[in-house]
Order: sequence, then C-alpha cells, then structure tokens
Amino acid sequence: MINIYLTTDPELGKSVNPDITVEAEYGTTVVEGSLYTAAHHQPMGTRYGQQRPAPCNDQDIPSLMSVDRNGAGGTILISHIDLDTLGGVARAMNLTKMFRPRYESFWELAEYVDNNGVHKLMTQNPSEKDVKRLNAWWNIQSKTTRFEFGKLHNVTEYISELLNSLCNCLEMREEEIQAGVDFKAKADELNKKSFVKVESGVILRKADSFVNHLYEIPESQEIGECIVAYNAKFKSITASLADNREFDMGDVMREFFNDPEAGGKKGIGGGNRNLQYTFEQAEELAKYMKYKLS
Repeated sequence: MINIYLTTDPELGKSVNPDITVEAEYGTTVVEGSLYTAAHHQPMGTRYGQQRPAPCNDQDIPSLMSVDRNGAGGTILISHIDLDTLGGVARAMNLTKMFRPRYESFWELAEYVDNNGVHKLMTQNPSEKDVKRLNAWWNIQSKTTRFEFGKLHNVTEYISELLNSLCNCLEMREEEIQAGVDFKAKADELNKKSFVKVESGVILRKADSFVNHLYEIPESQEIGECIVAYNAKFKSITASLADNREFDMGDVMREFFNDPEAGGKKGIGGGNRNLQYTFEQAEELAKYMKYKLS
C-alpha cells in the first residue's frame, strides 16, 4: 500500500523516510526522497544544469507500483495540495489514465500556470475544454481541507478522493464542469468584493479564499503589478507578481518577515505556514512591495 503524508514541518516530513517527495519545499529547505525528489522551485529542482519540470509534467518520477518492496508499497511526502502536486502524486502512483495523450495540453497549462500565474493563462491560447477543466478543478481545490500546521497527516484516502475528482474534470463530467462555470462567475464577483485598494500598481486584497490570481482592478479593468492578499480565514499572507522580476518572491518574503521558513518561488510567496498574521502586516507588506517595485 502507498501512504501519502502531508506536513508543513520539514523535520516531521523527514521522519516518515519518504520514498518520493513532491514539492516538499519549505522555504529554502527541501526534503528529499530516497528514490526521487520532485522539486522545481528551489536549487534542488535543478538537474544536470537544467530546471526540472513541474511534478505534474515530470516524466522521470518513478512509479512506486513498479518498485519491489515485498508488497510494502511506498511513502510519498507533500507539503501542500494543489494541481501540480496532485499531478506528481498521480505519476508516482502510476495513474497512467490521467496522462493520456489527449490530456497533454491540460498538464502543460497546469505547469505554465504554476510557474507564471493564473492571470497568464489566456496568453497560451488554451482550448475551451482545457479552460473548463481547469475551472472545474479550481472549484474543487477551493474547498480542499486545510490541515493543521506543524503536524504530520496521513492523507492517503483524502488524496485518492481528490484524484478521482480530478479524473472527472479531465473526462469533462457534466457535474464538475458546470460547477467550474459557476466557480468562474463567483471569482469575478470575488474580484470586486476582495479589493481593498491599489497604489502604484500594488493591489491589496482581503478575503477568506485565495485571491492572488485576481490582477484585474475592478472598474478600471487595468492589470496590477502585484497582489498582497490577506486570508482572513487562515490569517495568512501571500504576495504575487503579475510578471517576473529580477528578484525571487521567496527571498522577498523571507526578507520582509525575517523568517527563514517564509518562502515561495519566482512569482509568488508567503509567510511561514505555521504562523498567523494580521491584516496590518499585510498593509505593511503592500507598502514594502511598492518600495521593491519602484
């Protein structure tokens, strides 16, 4: 049997002796798997001088089903749940039906969005089917369980349920697709409701859900340069850039919070996953980003 563990604590992650890790990246710390480390946001993600693909597109991830462990299966470690992570887990579980040739463009879009942001999706001229699939998945992802910080969770059954739901999205099941259409309409409404203000291209938002893809400024329809978002439900802060800059947002977050466990990647970063923050700190970060972008 394959066991999948999730934790925000790298030391707890190491304790399960994972065979494969999928985006088990904690600030600059990467927990390695004994068989494979599917990490692409940190230096560990570089192999032979080239950047590794996102896990959802990493064909080098070995199948735990094909490794002889006398029926013992194997262990996968993840740090969070998103489309890229699930794609990597599906590869480790040898779920080949999810990677049929007709889904190739979907996974390419998933990797592109993971690296560049949802706001850049339409620059790739995606098919209508793939856009509907993505919206259907994002609707499901918006409702995923938020597991308690600083603890180790066996999420095997939960991930299996999510993978089944993702398969339904890929197969264009009517219920999931219609839910995705409704989700997109709600996202447009969220764009208006979460907006607090914009100054010098830095948009400040506050909501109970993820809003770092909402670069369009309400009413003006202009595109902002940066979003600083405060999640009032989880008391977390995330900052993202509409376009790549010369600095890495993970470095910016560690610098601003003076915390090595804050982190991120080129286009998006956030505070320490084990801490809670105030809206006032988000306001201060918005001011800091204005300075960084000037």
